[in-house]
Amino acid sequence: ALADHADNAVTPLLLPDTPVVVWWPFTSPRNPTADSLGALATRRITDSFADAAAGRGTEAIFRRRIGYALGDSDLVWSRITPWRGLLSSALDQRAGDTITSAEVSGPADDPAVDIAAGWLADRLNVPVTRCADGSPAVPLDDEGEPMSPIQRTVIYCSGGTVELTVVNHRSVRVSTGVGTDTTVNLSRRHVGDCLAEELRHLEPDRAFGQALHGLPRVRTPRDGMSASIPFSAQESTR
Repeated sequence: ALADHADNAVTPLLLPDTPVVVWWPFTSPRNPTADSLGALATRRITDSFADAAAGRGTEAIFRRRIGYALGDSDLVWSRITPWRGLLSSALDQRAGDTITSAEVSGPADDPAVDIAAGWLADRLNVPVTRCADGSPAVPLDDEGEPMSPIQRTVIYCSGGTVELTVVNHRSVRVSTGVGTDTTVNLSRRHVGDCLAEELRHLEPDRAFGQALHGLPRVRTPRDGMSASIPFSAQESTR
């Protein structure tokens, strides 16, 4: 019975004028802002990967876009922070080129790959394709260790391509077409690391909101259409 009135149980424990963070470690509400606990918080942290692992499918990250409010975040976003930094650094080496399109590959059941594609669509303003490479939800290397969810990234530029390809659980090969390929450390982030990153800044993560708004522009090779989200929902959030 207490779980049905969690807000009433929590409210007396809160200090006035103190930031409140709510984290759902397992399944999360469809609309965190409208949830009784979420309404008390300045930051609401969900995990769409946990929702997918619980059998809810991979649509959770698309529902985040429909109900998004400032203060919302998702651990699939912080899981790809090192990848975003590495890709940005690689693109700096082709600063004079025009980017024409991009492709992101990874497990079909990992929403981290979806939000990565949405981020590229928003930031680059070019066609972005999200590919499912047939690997399990948590891809493993030859040693049985979990690898980064984004297995391969290709950025097509006017003067060549920039590619990031996962080698194993600790490294990724970076090819920019400028000089020789390099191998850089990149491992799969644990929940604790992602949560620590989220708690280091309590202001709204606007970059995450922008990446969510890039999701409908992402295409899949299966149907050549935007990622699965109802058209009416796309219209309602414009």
